[in-house]
Amino acid sequence: MEGPTKEQIEESVRFTNWMEGVRKYTLAQVERRKQMNKNIHDKSLDENGINDGRRKIMDYQKIAREIVLNYVSEHLDKTDNVHIMLDDVFVVWFCKVLQNWKALVSTDLPDGMYYEVTYNGDKKEVYLDAYKKFDNREIDGSQT
Repeated sequence: MEGPTKEQIEESVRFTNWMEGVRKYTLAQVERRKQMNKNIHDKSLDENGINDGRRKIMDYQKIAREIVLNYVSEHLDKTDNVHIMLDDVFVVWFCKVLQNWKALVSTDLPDGMYYEVTYNGDKKEVYLDAYKKFDNREIDGSQT
């Protein structure tokens, strides 16, 4: 058996050099992404734990869910032996504009309650409105 030809060796060297270039490029991309994420998460949090930098919307939604969870836990009747966890609270609708955001939130409890959590970024205040659903009926569209 003969060893590899000169052309095969040269092709192998070219391929190895190309792969090393791809590896270095990929490592550089990973490092840039890590630095970008670090810069985002290094921004300071205000007293409500809300970051004015580029954060994932899920952070705001989690804050809204936690606020509703605390409210519901405080208002549950202790004799019902009902316990609610964060996984039982869900966001129905969410919107963020500039420094303000609003979330419509509900729970898995069969109590018909609906919550609106509003963050006023100018005043750094959070408001919670709690609503009870009384009725849901279809209205004939031909009458409008």
